[in-house]
Amino acid sequence: METLFIDRKSIKLSVENSRLMVHYPSQGRNSLPLTNLKTIIASSGLELDTTVLRMLNKHHINLVVTNSKDSNAIA
Repeated sequence: METLFIDRKSIKLSVENSRLMVHYPSQGRNSLPLTNLKTIIASSGLELDTTVLRMLNKHHINLVVTNSKDSNAIA
């Protein structure tokens, strides 16, 4: 998987042992090796911290955050 699309609310991202942990509210979590990702696209509420941002940068993974209410806005 090169691109991860996140379109659900209240998703939390963290990093453990070079794996991206995707925490779903009331549904548990999944993990992906950071080496398999090139881009993360998020279009709804997403929680992450600077540790995740540093690891994304270290692995040259792009993070694109869009505003699902305004199709012309990209942050």
